[in-house]
Amino acid sequence: MRELTYLEAIREALAEEMARDPKVFVLGEDVGEYGGAFQITKGLYEKYGERRVLADEWSLEEADAEARRIGLSNEKTRAFARDYLARHSQRQ
Repeated sequence: MRELTYLEAIREALAEEMARDPKVFVLGEDVGEYGGAFQITKGLYEKYGERRVLADEWSLEEADAEARRIGLSNEKTRAFARDYLARHSQRQ
């Protein structure tokens, strides 16, 4: 059995879901080309582009970002939030 860090497992799961379902995307602060503060989304921007890896740089208000995610979920998409992923990855 191979060993992965919690961050590597999240990154791999995101990549698998994005490959499987075109309605899956990532939204959050600095998830784009930078790959996120913990590099959780590293490589996803290059592979899936800005339409599926949305760098939410225009708002630092978490409530605004959450409202966007809720609205997008009503469009039958599956949004993964960077804020949620980062908070849970720190429990490693």
